[in-house]
Amino acid sequence: MSKRNDETPTQIDLEDAPFLQPVTRKPRTADTRIPRSASSHLTRPLGAKTASTAPTEDTTPEVPQVLEVPAVPEMPAVPVEPVDPALRAARRTPAETAQAHTDQASWWKIIESLRSRATDRQANELSQRPGISEEEREAVGRTAISEVLEEYMREQMATLGRDGRWSPEQQANAHKAVFDQMFRLGRFQALVDEPDVENIHINGCDDVWVERAGGRWEQRPPVADSDEQLMADLQFLASRAGEEARPFTPAHPDLDMDLLGS
Repeated sequence: MSKRNDETPTQIDLEDAPFLQPVTRKPRTADTRIPRSASSHLTRPLGAKTASTAPTEDTTPEVPQVLEVPAVPEMPAVPVEPVDPALRAARRTPAETAQAHTDQASWWKIIESLRSRATDRQANELSQRPGISEEEREAVGRTAISEVLEEYMREQMATLGRDGRWSPEQQANAHKAVFDQMFRLGRFQALVDEPDVENIHINGCDDVWVERAGGRWEQRPPVADSDEQLMADLQFLASRAGEEARPFTPAHPDLDMDLLGS
């Protein structure tokens, strides 16, 4: 078998290749060029805002919105009744009761000190005015009380500053307490001054009860710091009864007398 040498070689025409053919582009339908502002961020300072991020002013007029809130019905006021002092004392804890007694004892020690100073000042004034009436004696006493009370306020402010001065109400209470010690029934006078009180029962310095009209019983604060002081106060009141003075001692344990200033 012999090889054929008369075969004609195959020729390829490159001009007919698809990838060598010219590309036909579609005509542009819009301006697709990159805008110049697209590269503006490359030249702005660091941290500055571009025009595209700046807020635009809204020229649309604002329409007020009305929010309708349903009306809340008004609740009727709840009447608050004043708390009875006896009921308030009954609700105290043992610690609160002990503190209340301590505060009251300190208060009456101050009152006793003021009474002593006012009595001395009154005595000096009365020594120069013999034979004056009882009303004049009380007027002199009131003046003496006001003077020693103002002196005490200055002493307190010198020690404690402005906080050491009592309120006008506290000063009025102190003035009355000192006056009652000098011319009335002392600590018993507050019980006598209560309206609708028919009977006062004192079974000890800290066991004090009053009976109101209608038979209601109410407990009151102590009238003395100790039973010994209570006895001394009663003896002092009995000695001030003038011609009707009565002894009040263990040998005479019963005392029947009219109350001064009642």
